[in-house]
Amino acid sequence: MSLQFLENILAKTTPLSKDVQSKKRAALEWCQSGALVGHARSQTVLAFCFFKKHIINEQEDFDACAFWAHKAADIGDSVNACALLSELYFKGNGVMQSDEKALYYCAKAAQRGHMISQCNLGFTCEHGCEGVVEKNEPLAIYWYSQSARKGYTKALQYLLNLLNKQTLKRVQELRETELLLQCEEVEPCEKQQDQMMSVDLTYEEKPSSSLDCLRCEEHEHEQATTNIYSEVDSWFK
Repeated sequence: MSLQFLENILAKTTPLSKDVQSKKRAALEWCQSGALVGHARSQTVLAFCFFKKHIINEQEDFDACAFWAHKAADIGDSVNACALLSELYFKGNGVMQSDEKALYYCAKAAQRGHMISQCNLGFTCEHGCEGVVEKNEPLAIYWYSQSARKGYTKALQYLLNLLNKQTLKRVQELRETELLLQCEEVEPCEKQQDQMMSVDLTYEEKPSSSLDCLRCEEHEHEQATTNIYSEVDSWFK
C-alpha cells in the first residue's frame, strides 16, 4: 500500500496537501526499508522519488536517483528503472552522458513493453545516432507501431509522419523512373533517322552515265529499297 501511495503521489502534478505530506513520510520510510533489502519495486519507486521535486527534497537528486535505478535495473531488471536510466544517460543527469548506454537501457525497457521507450527507440532508429546506431526506417516503423498499439499518441504521430515521408519519396522515385524511360525511348528514334539518311546518301552518290548503268542502278535502287524496308521492319519487331 505504501508503494502504491507513493506511485500515486509521483503521478500528481499539483502541490501535496498537509495530510498527504504526513502520510508521505511514513510511506517513504517503508519504501527505503524495502529498497535496502533489495526489493526491486521499492528501489524503482525510491529512484523516481529522488528524480522528482518536492517528494524527498526540494530539488531533484539525480545522483541518488541513478544509484537506486541501477540497483533496480541490475538486480530486479525493472522496466521502469531501465526507462529512467535511459533518460538519465541521455541527458547526463547523475551519470556521465552516454548515448550508447541510453540506447541500451531504452532497448531493454522497450523489449519489455514500456511504450514511451518503444517510441524513443523508434525515433532513434528513424534518425540514427552517430557512432551508436545507423538509420533504420523499417525498425522505426516497428517500434512506433508497438508503442501506438498501447495508446501512445506521440508514437502514432511519428509513425504517420514517417509513412507519409516514405510515400512521398516513393512517388518521387516513380516519377524520376518514368522520365528516364521517356528519355530512353527518344534516343533510338534519332539513331534510326541517322541510319536511314546514311543509306539514302549512299544511293544518291552512285554514277548514272549510260543505259546499262541506269538499269544496274535501277536494280540496285530496288535492292536498296528492299534492304531499307527490311531494316526498318526489324527495328519494330
